Amino acid sequence: MKKLVVIWLSLLLCACDSGLSAGELPYFEYTETEPAYEYVWLDDEIPEDFDPETDYLYLNFALGKDTRVLRINPYTLRTTELCADPLCDHGNRLGCPCFGLSPRMIVREDILYSTGQQYAKVMGYNGETWAEMDGSRMGLTAYHLKTGEMRTLVHHDTMCQPVLAIDIDFAYADGYLYYYAEEMTYDDEGKEIREEDGDPVTETHLYRVKMKGNSAAEDLGLYQGYTNLIIEDGCIWNYYGFFNESGIWQDIPQDSWVLTDLDNENPAVIPEVKTPLVNDPDGYCLADCRDADGTGSVFLLYTGEEAERHVYRSDEEILYYGDGWIWTAEELQEQWTEGGVIRSRPTGLAMRKTDIFTGKSEEITMPDCPGDAGYLSAAAVVDGRYVILAVHGAISNAGAAGYYLRYDTATGATLPIYP
Repeated sequence: MKKLVVIWLSLLLCACDSGLSAGELPYFEYTETEPAYEYVWLDDEIPEDFDPETDYLYLNFALGKDTRVLRINPYTLRTTELCADPLCDHGNRLGCPCFGLSPRMIVREDILYSTGQQYAKVMGYNGETWAEMDGSRMGLTAYHLKTGEMRTLVHHDTMCQPVLAIDIDFAYADGYLYYYAEEMTYDDEGKEIREEDGDPVTETHLYRVKMKGNSAAEDLGLYQGYTNLIIEDGCIWNYYGFFNESGIWQDIPQDSWVLTDLDNENPAVIPEVKTPLVNDPDGYCLADCRDADGTGSVFLLYTGEEAERHVYRSDEEILYYGDGWIWTAEELQEQWTEGGVIRSRPTGLAMRKTDIFTGKSEEITMPDCPGDAGYLSAAAVVDGRYVILAVHGAISNAGAAGYYLRYDTATGATLPIYP
């Protein structure tokens, strides 16, 4: 049935004339890029140790003029909606509870935790007074995948104070979700502190909130890093980088990391290193600090001997780590000058496996981009074998893919993953 529906929609799209030229189309055009693949559901390929909490993928698809995150089983290639309501069209900003969620997700006991823009009625200033209006708010939500119940754990309206911004990055540990937020500061009389030019003086605080129950978020004090909130091995790994708004670590070297316990206390500085590395492949793990698009990180954490803790930074995005090998991807670009302006566009993808101890690299042969699609990008690597490739049209919606491919690097087989 799904195959027939897809064919019918493809014919319908071909028959419709939007009245716009190709350069004006605001969304992904499926008829340009979707090859003649059959649907293949590989139900017999699910491994015995498949874990629904960690082994599903959450990928962004371009669907019409909108983008939507769908849940993918990388073994069966089935896609499912996050929203549990069978009558929901999943495209209504104010109606679908899963609309606007980012691929940065954590699943525990059938509850999906995520950050993202939530479209709702918010308080905003209309030029004369504060009033309720359609808007959005950045929030941290809990969504029950079976019952469809959505609960907002933390949120702020995009036009309200005192919280200015909740970052899209968050982490999990011991029944808590950790996040950081930029906040206004106040003097002893309760007045906002501002710079001479009127800009607010802000601080970034680290918070945690219980995943279950209705308790308020706990303020753990000033956030000790700059970005990339990571929790691993019972520690918060805070990247200091070159800048720290709180000013509490101004005497440590650039590109250092600050480790704290889960109460944001007992800080210790550890280095970011290239070489030499500890010859302990099992002591390294890939940092879980994906960006808003859900892709991988550039950091490996060494959690072995406590005295040797450090962070390894790759020059390229790491999609997978295992047995001392990192899988990285590089987007190839074409550049040209037009009207005195340097422009660029993606033209291809290069992937390689690198031994982090010897530096030895192996190129991974990539399949050709199908049909008239614009280019491929790497979304994930599964089990050190399957590469999940996003297929982007020459015209795309905010970088989202119309569909994906699962490329088997062992056999060369390529299968589609459709929404």
